[in-house]
Amino acid sequence: MLVVSGPAVQADTIDFEGLPAGTIVDELSKGAGIDGNATGVVKVQGRNTIFPNTNAAIIFDSDCPVVIDPVFSDCGRDDLDIGSPNEDFGGPGVGEGGEAGSPFQNDEALGMIMVLAKDLVDTNGDNLVDDPDDADVPGFIDFDFSMIKKGQNDGTVTINSVQFLDIEFDEGESPAQMVLMGPNIPTATISIIDTGNNGLATIEGIKLEGVSNVRVEFLGSGSLGAISFDEPKGEKFCWITTGGFQNAGVQAGSKDYTFGGNVGPPAHGSWEVIDHETGDNFHTHDVRITNCITIEGTGPGQPGGKKGFDVNQAFFECTSGTFNHVDGYTCTGYVIDRGEPSGKNGNDTDEYAITVRDGNGVVVMEVNGMLDGGNVQIHPPVKKTLNQ
Repeated sequence: MLVVSGPAVQADTIDFEGLPAGTIVDELSKGAGIDGNATGVVKVQGRNTIFPNTNAAIIFDSDCPVVIDPVFSDCGRDDLDIGSPNEDFGGPGVGEGGEAGSPFQNDEALGMIMVLAKDLVDTNGDNLVDDPDDADVPGFIDFDFSMIKKGQNDGTVTINSVQFLDIEFDEGESPAQMVLMGPNIPTATISIIDTGNNGLATIEGIKLEGVSNVRVEFLGSGSLGAISFDEPKGEKFCWITTGGFQNAGVQAGSKDYTFGGNVGPPAHGSWEVIDHETGDNFHTHDVRITNCITIEGTGPGQPGGKKGFDVNQAFFECTSGTFNHVDGYTCTGYVIDRGEPSGKNGNDTDEYAITVRDGNGVVVMEVNGMLDGGNVQIHPPVKKTLNQ
């Protein structure tokens, strides 16, 4: 059985997508402000000198900073300096800091971002601020990661990077800062970069583990584009057997792709994929598991022999294989086991994905999606101590 080296982690990003502009945010979760596989929530509170006792953390649509009629709009208004991308890149953003050639050129469409509100007026009672906009006053936004794991309240994460838009010295908005705290780490303070008007910057390479709380402090207006973090999942072990087909959702008739394989025990196994439309065939005897994790949704740990086994996604790779009987190809992929039987009795549908590359890294075959027939089975380890 393959022992994964070190704790497995799952990358997640707070990107604020899935929440409409004008939302007052007190909680983020998967699909509602978080992109990834987080099973819990991140609590949010924002304060500024206008709203010292009321949550002022709201969503702003950087793709739409101006609207003709702001009444009951779900879009921002008259705030081009937090538009993205900059007009030099075909977007609505305006400001020299974001122009082409600037050190902080704003060349990325950020979509939804977070600001501290200048007002919280909701005229029509739809629970959305009518005119979301950032206030040019001091304030802070707190992110509490302690409940990032469902059912727990003592979680910590590794903070990787943070993205900011429109932080300016000349408007008194910088030096702003970010404060990272955790139960077993010293408090860390990171200065936020002066981007200039409409400039976009990402602080990369933070890689601070054990963080439970992040506070972003602003001296004036500005916005937060994203926070990238890793959620420790703990060391997991598994092996897999699988076989089936994908056929654009159709079970009967000829098949688009068929596949089959097993990995472990021990760690190595074999795998084959056939594209019945092109005739392409990939085969390897060198496939191995690289990670076993638990994601949201049903899994193999139903009543029976696997009761309590919560791993439902396994990643694999191979460093040698043949494509159409020619050597020199590699593969990466994953399977998701949604429990027995797949797609029935309240279970989700099993999934499978594989990418095959040639010696130059060029993709020659790529298959992914839910199974239309067959089965994925992820098994608990026979011996956790075996490391091959």
